[in-house]
Amino acid sequence: MAKTPAPRFVLDCSVALAWYFADESDAFADAVAASLTGATAVVPSLFHLEIANILVVGERRNRSTESQAAAFLTRLAALPIVVDDQTGTRAWSDTLSLARGHGLSAYDAAYQE
Repeated sequence: MAKTPAPRFVLDCSVALAWYFADESDAFADAVAASLTGATAVVPSLFHLEIANILVVGERRNRSTESQAAAFLTRLAALPIVVDDQTGTRAWSDTLSLARGHGLSAYDAAYQE
């Protein structure tokens, strides 16, 4: 009998960063983290850049240290997160259309398409 694939959901950068910055933690982010034991998260290819940017800004503002960021990235890399490798391909078509049609930034639309 074929194994049923794990459920998938889109993981937003802001939720992942709520796992890192204690002052941004909330019940929703905790529930999403708990759901990763039986599901796979899907992220657009810009996810890694968003994470890196927010971590470096956090270091510059003395919210965290480089070693704390490195430990977080190690934990994040171990999670079942799949990158949508079509983000760039769809940026000027589906994503742009979605952003226009729903009043979103192109970045936010990349998570939706």
